Amino acid sequence: MKVESATPSPPGKPRVEVVPTEARGIQGHPAGLISRTIANILDLGLVIAFVAGTYVTWAGVKFLWQGREFTRPTPGFARAFAFMTVVHIVYFATAWTTSGRTFGDRLMGLRVVGRSGRLLALGWASIRALLCVYFPFGLLWAGIDRRHRSVQDLILRTSVIHDWLIRPVAPPEVATSDDAGRAGIDVQTSVADEADDRHAEPVAGLDRQ
Repeated sequence: MKVESATPSPPGKPRVEVVPTEARGIQGHPAGLISRTIANILDLGLVIAFVAGTYVTWAGVKFLWQGREFTRPTPGFARAFAFMTVVHIVYFATAWTTSGRTFGDRLMGLRVVGRSGRLLALGWASIRALLCVYFPFGLLWAGIDRRHRSVQDLILRTSVIHDWLIRPVAPPEVATSDDAGRAGIDVQTSVADEADDRHAEPVAGLDRQ
C-alpha cells in the first residue's frame, strides 16, 4: 500500500498525500487494541535490536583494545535492563514529539496526538513514554474503552489514531492551505472557480428584458 501519490506534484503546488483505499474508512479514527499492540511489539523488537547492537559494538571495541587479554563484557541483568528502559523512553518521547509515530506506528498507520489533535510537547511525550514503559499493561484498557483509550491516554488526554499521512494535518480550525493541499484540495483552484462564477457571462436568452 502506498501512502503517497506515485507522481510528483507540479512545481508550485503542495505534494498530495494519498490515504490507501483500504484505510480511508478508518483514517482519523481511534486505533484499536490489536493494531496498537502490534505496533508496540515491533517497537520493542527494535529497541532490543538496538541494545544488542550496542553490546556487540562495545564488545568489538573492547576486543580491539585488549587483544589477547580480551574478556567478554558482563554488564549484568540490572544494568542491561536499565539501559534498555532508558533507550525505550527516549525513543518513544523523541518519536512522539517529532512526528507522532514510532517505527511500529508508521508500519501500522498510527499516530499519537494530544487533546487538540496536535503533536505532543516534549514534556508530555516524556511522561507518556514513562507511563507506557513502566506500566505497559495500561494498553489493555483500550480494548474496553469506547474510544479505545489506554490508561495512559485517560491520564494525559492523548489519543492514538489511524493516520497514514506522512505529516500530521493541523486541526480544522487552524488548517492552512498546505494542509488542504495534502488532503487533496486545491485551494487556489477553488477560489479561482468562485471568481469565474461571479464574472460569468449571462446565458443567451435569459438576459433580455
